Amino acid sequence: RTQAGELVRFRSAGTQVGNIGVINTNNITIGSSASNHSGLQFGTAVITPMRAGSESDAQIDIGFSNARFKDIYLSGSAFIDTQTRLGSGSAATPAYSFSADSDSGIFRATTNALGFTTGGTERMRINSSGNVGIGTDSPSQKLAVAGNIQATGTRSISALYDSNHYIRIEANSSGGVF
Repeated sequence: RTQAGELVRFRSAGTQVGNIGVINTNNITIGSSASNHSGLQFGTAVITPMRAGSESDAQIDIGFSNARFKDIYLSGSAFIDTQTRLGSGSAATPAYSFSADSDSGIFRATTNALGFTTGGTERMRINSSGNVGIGTDSPSQKLAVAGNIQATGTRSISALYDSNHYIRIEANSSGGVF
């Protein structure tokens, strides 16, 4: 068929409940003309949402709270115009992870805190105060590191200190003082 219109009608108890049709000369549609029903239009390299039998640029839900799709796989890019909401996840199964490395990524560590994980173990956290902890999940300063730190390149420190507070930096492992 090359003209717009219904190809197949679906009825229940004598009332039309849906259809398969053609729109815009050669695009296939699956949907309903009922005002509260959604559908899809399959065109050349595009699938567009429909509502009440017409193209729609409004929200079309895929599933609902007690009947959802388990997985949706996309090949290529996804553009999300507003906010993306993910589950909290954990260090072992972060909410944001990678198909080839599912135990590395980002998760919600606690209220207003992000956890960063590799190999299923939390490695870094940004807390609600904006403090960053590496190797610790409770940073109390802007940067808190539990473990050794290595710096290469030009090193320069400017600090205020008194007789009780000072800093010593060694330029290399041979014990030279910087």
